[in-house]
Amino acid sequence: MTQNQNQNEPSPWILTLAEWVRGVPVSDEALYRMQQFSFIYPDDKGVLKLTPAGEQTLKENGLA
Repeated sequence: MTQNQNQNEPSPWILTLAEWVRGVPVSDEALYRMQQFSFIYPDDKGVLKLTPAGEQTLKENGLA
């Protein structure tokens, strides 16, 4: 957590996930990190999809 980040604020990766869900382009690094956190996954055609865990994380942070 950075010094400027309030403990009640979602992490930057969760905020980036919310942007991605809304259709905002994000960096390849962000996509990679979101896959590492199991927020998104590539389907059998390689299309990135939101996981149930990613959806739950957005809901818990008031971003869904």
